Amino acid sequence: MPNSLDLSTLSARLKLLKHPTFKQRYIYRNIAKATQAFLWANYKAKIASNPISAIYLVPLLILRKALYILESKAAPLHAKILSCPMPKIPTNAQKPMVWVFVKAILWAMLVLPCCVCKSLLCALLAPLSGIMRARIYARFLLGKVDMPYFELVLTTRCTLRCESCNNLMQYFDSKTAYTCTLSGIQSTLEALLERVDSIYWVRIIGGEPLLFKDIDTVVEILDSSSKVKSFDIVTNATIIPKPRLLEALQASSKCFVSISDYTKSPNLSVKLHIQKLQDLLSARKIPHSVLWQEATAAWFSPGQIYKRGRDRQGIEANFRSCLMPCVSVMSHEGIPKLIGGGNLLRIRLFG
Repeated sequence: MPNSLDLSTLSARLKLLKHPTFKQRYIYRNIAKATQAFLWANYKAKIASNPISAIYLVPLLILRKALYILESKAAPLHAKILSCPMPKIPTNAQKPMVWVFVKAILWAMLVLPCCVCKSLLCALLAPLSGIMRARIYARFLLGKVDMPYFELVLTTRCTLRCESCNNLMQYFDSKTAYTCTLSGIQSTLEALLERVDSIYWVRIIGGEPLLFKDIDTVVEILDSSSKVKSFDIVTNATIIPKPRLLEALQASSKCFVSISDYTKSPNLSVKLHIQKLQDLLSARKIPHSVLWQEATAAWFSPGQIYKRGRDRQGIEANFRSCLMPCVSVMSHEGIPKLIGGGNLLRIRLFG
């Protein structure tokens, strides 16, 4: 892909659609994030604010709830059946095969119906997926700019010190730590929102974002923008949200909370409040989920960051081949002393 593009004409946009990197990073990622926004949208709050919307939102709410129930039931049942130990009975050549047969019957009776129902519900969602895909293509051809996703970094300060943090917080210390101001992040968001027509998903991260004292106002800013379709806050459950934040989350129809579960950490020394946080959010009917609780979840090393001696062409080729959705947005406070000055928000978008 060239460094600068003139996308003011329909023919130029049609030409760009043929480029595989653009389709992967823009079209397909927008489809994925639009689907996630659908799965997490707080339809009950939307119906409460606009009762007429119940005509089309209630069926979607029922469909989504059914999918969630099937998903939450099938996986644990499957894991329990596979891990169920064989009864202590006299051993002979026939017993292990009999137990495998019993497990197969249990799977067919309990898990298979859930899988079949889930497949049927997904089939019902297929037209909706097609509509989303057609809408994203159409909006691009009409010159609209839909941003799939970005991570809003409020601070690099954290209550944990993970050695291999995927957000690279281990490379910040007390001298290089970054925390935005409310006015700084607000002006940054305004500059971004002026240049796009929609953003399907904003993820508020840190460090630990609950350390940012004005996070409730950030929630209100994102919630009040019609261009932001959904957003979440990722927390490590070491801090209990203040009442002001809980009120802002409760009032939002498009925000949810993602709780990272660090209980499997081999050297965890900070107390986690996962259950207390879940109870607080549930009491206020704030959508939330706990990440990394799967039986297969495990710690792994993402590797080290070091200079690989690539030239500019090699760096650009590596960037274009990367399929990670990481797009971080920060305000300019504290950045000049770290990277030599300038605002991190340098956006050149279509039109």
